[in-house]
Amino acid sequence: MRVASRWLNAVSVDATPAQRAARVELAGVAWVAPVRRGWRDVPVVESRSLQRDLGLADAQLEQIGADYLQQCGLSGAGVVVGVQDSGFLRTHKAIAGIPVIAARDFVNGDDEVGPEEGDPDDQHIHGSLVLSLLAGDDPGTFRGAAPGVRVLLSKTEDVSQEVMAEEDYFVAGIEWIEAEGADIFTASLGYFDWYQADDFDGQTAVTTQAVEVAVANGLIVFNAMGNAGPGPTTMGAPADAAGAISIGATDFAGTIAPFSSRGPTADGRVKPDVSAPGVDVVFASPNSLDEYGATNGTSLATPLAAGVGALLLEADPTLTPETMAERLRSTASQADAPDNDYGWGVLDGRAAVGAYCECSDVDDDGHRDVACDGDDCDDTRDDVYPGAAEVCDGVDNNCDDVLLDDERDDDGDGVLLCAGDCDDHEPAAAPGLLEICGDGIDNDCLDGDALCPDEDDDSTGSSGPESGTDAGDSDTDSA
Repeated sequence: MRVASRWLNAVSVDATPAQRAARVELAGVAWVAPVRRGWRDVPVVESRSLQRDLGLADAQLEQIGADYLQQCGLSGAGVVVGVQDSGFLRTHKAIAGIPVIAARDFVNGDDEVGPEEGDPDDQHIHGSLVLSLLAGDDPGTFRGAAPGVRVLLSKTEDVSQEVMAEEDYFVAGIEWIEAEGADIFTASLGYFDWYQADDFDGQTAVTTQAVEVAVANGLIVFNAMGNAGPGPTTMGAPADAAGAISIGATDFAGTIAPFSSRGPTADGRVKPDVSAPGVDVVFASPNSLDEYGATNGTSLATPLAAGVGALLLEADPTLTPETMAERLRSTASQADAPDNDYGWGVLDGRAAVGAYCECSDVDDDGHRDVACDGDDCDDTRDDVYPGAAEVCDGVDNNCDDVLLDDERDDDGDGVLLCAGDCDDHEPAAAPGLLEICGDGIDNDCLDGDALCPDEDDDSTGSSGPESGTDAGDSDTDSA
């Protein structure tokens, strides 16, 4: 039995019919419902050996522009992605180096998300291949869409059975991931059998409601549409959530896969949002140290799409769930004519990133120009960028729109106060100028050590001859 005090606090307990009736009368209990059996959207993984060659993942990354984003320096660095699935074995060389911030197993109630005693042999398979597509890295051989992200790993699926309680685990997992500070959440999971088509309205399924709450809290959510196509309204929950970026699957020609679930939602909204490669997609084989396989499913398309989302978030940290979804939809292959097969089309990371990758770091100081959505206020000087030391040069070196107090040239003589100008209101006074006797100005800023030793501030110009004049030389006779 599932008991809920609110949609995000559902728990499963054993109870007789009489106990169920009594519990619904308790204060704070919103509803009770029996836990029913069903099935989850998990593709069969038929791993096959592939020749270990350069670029096993090139086709799947190229189709969505992830290769282009990586080539311009994006990796997902600084972005935290929560991955929710069946478990994760991280011994494969492409997966072992992925930084894991924290992990939680909501099936067994512990922190071990790898294989445990009593787990089915394939418990970790699905989650491991998803993780490799998101963030795997085997230099020269394979890479995921965003190899620089850090991850939170949540185990919520029990592959030995498919029961409604797993939705409760899903809810607990997404709550935990959001609370742990994730920027992006990705799940290649779906729930079908205990729902009717009319339930996929963005409001009914408990996982759908949990996604909406998480999105409202700022979490960017990617979720697989499911593999129940090609009929209409064949998606599972929580892909029907309005706030979720729901992902369909295509082949490498960009044609929607027959199995990819379709919209619309029960309330008439277009789903999926965008599509990504989900046919013959290469992944790191979970039960090996260095082998690769290929399989099909929206489960594969979703972490690839989430990886592109991480690259875009690195390029533009201001993206919200709403603006991320709009960015992906508006730049996809059929943005002007969305439908319930492809959504807004095959996502295009190259178009979605805008001018970011067209701009280079001209001065090579690690900061892009502000015109390229960077923070460098002068990309022609390598001593100008946020955090640079402010020096006496008349330039805002640290890009804070503030100059040093003495970093001025009020008289326009080209010499700053901080560079030795002794009178910044007098253009005739600056280090290196010729001393002019009789003008009452310390022209060369040498504090009186000038060519005219008898000149002082009260000089009228009649106290002695100008520099270079011999007083004894005259062609005029005295009277």
